Amino acid sequence: MLNKKQKFLKFLKYFVIFSLVFIIISIISFEFLSRYYQCPKIAFPKHPDCYTFTLLENGDWEGGYTFDSFFNEEDRNWLESLRQKRKEGLKISKEEYRQASDYFMIEVSKEEMPGLNGISCGDFGYVREDLPVSAKLFVKRHEFEHMMQEGNMEEGNQEFQANLAAFSEYPFGGLQTVFFSIFGDRTGSSFSVCRFVRLWQLFKVYFLPFETQSIYN
Repeated sequence: MLNKKQKFLKFLKYFVIFSLVFIIISIISFEFLSRYYQCPKIAFPKHPDCYTFTLLENGDWEGGYTFDSFFNEEDRNWLESLRQKRKEGLKISKEEYRQASDYFMIEVSKEEMPGLNGISCGDFGYVREDLPVSAKLFVKRHEFEHMMQEGNMEEGNQEFQANLAAFSEYPFGGLQTVFFSIFGDRTGSSFSVCRFVRLWQLFKVYFLPFETQSIYN
């Protein structure tokens, strides 16, 4: 006869084995579907990009954008000074990052930015104004990190590095962003096979340091 401790250890053993098998099968299934399952284009709405819109003073969108449309030379010098500090390995405080990300990230409506939480456009960026407060701080920090990276491929997976920087300062905001991205009001949010495929692609790019494929292909 097995005592309670032995029964518990036996149960725990089978639970761990079952969990590992389930995780492995899930990973293999998601990876297979992401590579070979053809989702209709409507499942993944086309995202806006930096070359197809700009926010004018009256709130309308038009093609094209420039840094000078929103900022001045003093602003550019501020941004470049932060980039230089980062390159030299000098400490940039959380408050400095927050001030800069608040300043250089332009808030827009979800109708103007369907399917995205934020986007970096080189020397400035956009963020959805309807994000929860903590999530908005996280997204701003994430996109601002891309501005600091300046497309430097030597940093490896830039999405992962940007996520790491943002999570280190706004962990709750990161969790809130993940929850909002999955369950929030987003175009094409039905939980179809394509929805799960998309979530798996996003997980790989944003949370695995060795994954470098684009999520916008």
